[in-house]
Amino acid sequence: MSFIDIHCHLIPEVDDGARDMDHALVLAQSLVATGFSTVIATPHYGEDYSSSYQSHIQKQYNLLVENLKQEGVPLSVFLGGEILLTPQVLEQAQAKKLPTLHDTPYVLLELPFYQPVPTYAGETIFQLQALGYKPILAHPERILALHNNYKQLDEFGQSGVLFQINAGSLAGRYGKAAKHMAAELLKRGSVHFLATDTHNSTGPGDFTNLKQKSELPIDELVHNNPARLLSGGSVASVQPPKAPSLLERLCKHFS
Repeated sequence: MSFIDIHCHLIPEVDDGARDMDHALVLAQSLVATGFSTVIATPHYGEDYSSSYQSHIQKQYNLLVENLKQEGVPLSVFLGGEILLTPQVLEQAQAKKLPTLHDTPYVLLELPFYQPVPTYAGETIFQLQALGYKPILAHPERILALHNNYKQLDEFGQSGVLFQINAGSLAGRYGKAAKHMAAELLKRGSVHFLATDTHNSTGPGDFTNLKQKSELPIDELVHNNPARLLSGGSVASVQPPKAPSLLERLCKHFS
């Protein structure tokens, strides 16, 4: 079964992902070698939603698709965005200009890494949902304000927010705290998607151990739910296999 990546910085010369087309092609080939057939490219959106920025993204995306075809790289790339949760998000949504994942209702939201959760986060998410959007929270395990903050995480989850964690977190790429949080969220059955968040050549490689030895429900996290997303359907809850010490075993697998 092929993988589908919903969070990937593959478009060259746009953000902090692929630095140029050659780099993008190397990353694409690495993704294919790891088992991916489809990715959603998710360039960053912070404060800039200008037409010039979006036109640049579209131009570079078109060039990437063309080069992949010319080089014979069997990777389908769709367009999305990773959107920092700011007051502008609701403005863009109300104007029907908010970048979503492949023109579906799903929107990938990012919280500040080292700052408190914005006071307007809950209300913004509620308003987005009222407008028909389906929020996904990118890598909550990497957000400092959410470390061991299960009250806030539960509030997000109960409100209908979906969670996407990074394979690199399980691999320890972002430190022990992120690794622990990723494993704990899996243990709690709170994770809906597992993604590469590829910025460089290490991103796809974090899936190597996942394919070889894992208790994770890989098919659901990296194929079935992403496929449901791409079709605009409803994403299913993913319960991990019952095990007496799942958290400890996960940490051992990816140490």
